Amino acid sequence: SGDDVAANMKTVGQQNVYRAASLEVWVNQLDSLRDPSVPAIEVTARVRQLIIPQLDTFTEDDSPALIELKGAITKPANLLHSGASTSERVDNWAVAGGVMDIQDFALLKKVFQFSIQGSVNMDRAGFPEGRLAVGASGVSSLLRRFGVPQASLAIEGALGRLARRRPNARDDRPPQLPVPLILRNGRVYFGPVQTQIRLPRLY
Repeated sequence: SGDDVAANMKTVGQQNVYRAASLEVWVNQLDSLRDPSVPAIEVTARVRQLIIPQLDTFTEDDSPALIELKGAITKPANLLHSGASTSERVDNWAVAGGVMDIQDFALLKKVFQFSIQGSVNMDRAGFPEGRLAVGASGVSSLLRRFGVPQASLAIEGALGRLARRRPNARDDRPPQLPVPLILRNGRVYFGPVQTQIRLPRLY
């Protein structure tokens, strides 16, 4: 429709920062973001052959990445109050009950593969909170670095037995872990295990 916006760029990048073979973004209802009657905007994005040195170091995998996102943001008009600071806009969105619905997010490299589905909103202290289903493979060293106990890493080693495919799951996504990723009170939990990751306060 006239309110939909799509972008498709090839060979994008910034020297020594990142490089990608292509970037595709689609957003619906963009022209109506300030209209309170619009319940949500939908966003779809795909980045192919992405190379970011910091990401390679973080994941311990230097192969190009494919990133895909499909989701929606509810109450979008509350993020665009004229004259308000960014923190005030996020606060307005949170108070109005805004939610980021992540229908599918995937970061796929040759060894490191990670995907999430779920919803994220803001708590009253300004931290993201939510419960996310996680698909993963090749992530054991990363979990160890973030303080997940060695015993918990057996989860990934036993994925062949414990992992389960969600109904209608895509074949190009890693198997779903049997425990969720939980964002709560500014911390990140891998199932019942609190990791060393601290979330930023967004407002």
